[in-house]
Amino acid sequence: MNRVLQVVGNNVVIKTLVRKSSYQLWYYDGRTRTIINRGTKKSLDARSNNLSVQTTVGNNIQRFRYSSRVIYNNNGKVVEVTGNRDSENQNVRMWRRVGGLNQKWTITYSD
Repeated sequence: MNRVLQVVGNNVVIKTLVRKSSYQLWYYDGRTRTIINRGTKKSLDARSNNLSVQTTVGNNIQRFRYSSRVIYNNNGKVVEVTGNRDSENQNVRMWRRVGGLNQKWTITYSD
């Protein structure tokens, strides 16, 4: 099943796609070099292992890059689904790269 990143509170989890849910839409801000959630207007943030959204400040814990289907932060950790499980509301965190499917992401563009 294809799932998407969604904000619940300030936490980031995987959920089933809901068309036009702004909490499942993200964009890259070239000025701050951060990934911002359209619904909360907050940036992905890796201040702890748990991936969250926080007010955009554009510091290193909010900067990410995408390469070969992997999302990296500036510390070399990658975005992954915890427990290697594809289930509704599963938490998303930062972890060392191990190459599992739970660390692979596809960016889909939306209008």
